[in-house]
Amino acid sequence: MAKLDHDLDLKLDDAHCTAILDARIKECSAQIRRNDAKRKLARKLAKLPAPAQDSPGVLALVAKVSEEAANAATHASAQAAARAAAKAAHNVTAESAEEEYHPTLGVLRLKAAPTVLVQGKPSVEYKRKVLTDKQADDNAASYVLACEASDRAFDLMRQIEDYQVAHPELLGGSPGDSPPVDPAYEALKDALTAQQDIIVAEQAKQGAIWQAVLAGEPPAWHARMDITTGEIVLGRKPDEG
Repeated sequence: MAKLDHDLDLKLDDAHCTAILDARIKECSAQIRRNDAKRKLARKLAKLPAPAQDSPGVLALVAKVSEEAANAATHASAQAAARAAAKAAHNVTAESAEEEYHPTLGVLRLKAAPTVLVQGKPSVEYKRKVLTDKQADDNAASYVLACEASDRAFDLMRQIEDYQVAHPELLGGSPGDSPPVDPAYEALKDALTAQQDIIVAEQAKQGAIWQAVLAGEPPAWHARMDITTGEIVLGRKPDEG
């Protein structure tokens, strides 16, 4: 197959955008649920003696990890197929080094050469703060909702932008003129507001969990949530030893 010799941006139609978005959301949700199931399995095994580690409860969690991993792989394949269909619709047959979908633009960006990332040294982990089972459950569930709402908000921004391009009268004419009221346009804006409200609400839930877990802990240079263990990982600058 011929190699792409220049970067190429493909503006996708709504059907291709929707197919990519839906697969992307489902893959992300499955990955989060898989990681949360890994956390539950590890904690259950840690509490049980070896003879009990093949109990029905353990086996159910093992099956859950496998199920969500399979779901993630299925949706990753669906996303790849949706991108391939979009490229075929644009008669693109050359092979790209990288491709990335930009949901706010509805653009599939194909790159002739791989992106070269210059990264500094990672932070040095020095402590892990353990969430309770309920905190870990609540955080994972909230993270699923926040990620989905974020992707849907990006897609609605694309739809609003495309609708404005198709209906320039919505942005107003002469100074002082009131733009026409378009129910479809207003519905898109309301849908965007609803997704943004979900993001704010879920981020607040996650923030409350972080505050409860880190209560009294001095500020860290870097902190991240490890869903697979149900811990907040604290790190210091790499040059601090």
